[in-house]
Amino acid sequence: MNQETPENKRVRWPWLLALGIAAAVLIAIGAYYFLIAPSFVKKPSNNPFVLATHFPSPQALVDRVQPTLQGRRLQAVSRSGLGGITADGHMAFSAPAYRVADMKFDVLPKESVGVGYASNSMTAAENYKTLRSFFTDNKFVKRPSDAASGKGYLSLSDSVTIVDYAVYESSDILCDMWHADATPTVIGNHITSIACASKASYTSAAAELQPFYDSYIKAGTEQTSHLVFGNIAGGSGANGYQNATVYQEDSAQVELGDDMAFFTGLYYKTAGDKGWTFFTGVRGVLSCSEYNNDVLRKAFKGNECYDEAKGVYANVN
Repeated sequence: MNQETPENKRVRWPWLLALGIAAAVLIAIGAYYFLIAPSFVKKPSNNPFVLATHFPSPQALVDRVQPTLQGRRLQAVSRSGLGGITADGHMAFSAPAYRVADMKFDVLPKESVGVGYASNSMTAAENYKTLRSFFTDNKFVKRPSDAASGKGYLSLSDSVTIVDYAVYESSDILCDMWHADATPTVIGNHITSIACASKASYTSAAAELQPFYDSYIKAGTEQTSHLVFGNIAGGSGANGYQNATVYQEDSAQVELGDDMAFFTGLYYKTAGDKGWTFFTGVRGVLSCSEYNNDVLRKAFKGNECYDEAKGVYANVN
């Protein structure tokens, strides 16, 4: 039986020390990766817009995609939250409605930008495909929409067929795009359009439209659960009265169906009123005979109306 000499012991100690240090290092590395390192690993984001391209403004987005579109550009001579309107009263582009936070109604933005092109059906379809690819490539999120097809309006009198429609969004911008068959109208072609607005513009609009929504609900008229409120235009009547017109959508007020359920809401208040009072909704110009009491005549004094007895346009007085 071999005896372990003191010399053998002295030779073995450095190896034992080295093995001990190596084991300690491995334990430390393991502890780092299993206990410490995970806290530095970036967790997947729940934000659906995290991959979307950031554009400094809605206009910057439209400017980026516009050169890729073909056809005759529709010149918008006026722009608002509703969209852009040509000199002959047609919509060159129109912004999508959006529900802000916990609001009970949808709103249109205070301002929007966009562009529309008239062309034959093949070019219009290609433009729509180009827009769809643009939003997909820039990782925008497609929103659910019930307006993918059906009827729509380019003006109060011009009905068109919606061939395709979609809404896309990022964390701060909302856009819609549509392809419509406008051949029955004076435009005589198909139209492809894109419109965008900042979500901040929707938030600002919602705050201003809330009093009108409250008044509309308080009026007790028949309503649907899907209400849209948009542009506000204010005016002054007589003796401190004020009036306002508001773009609205509510299929319960219009017999032509959901896709044509827009109208203008008329509101008023006296100098001492804190809130607005809903008067009525109208498409076009209201008959002068509807202003049938002193309050309404003072509130809407000077507004255009239609004198059915004389067959002419007049003013409330």
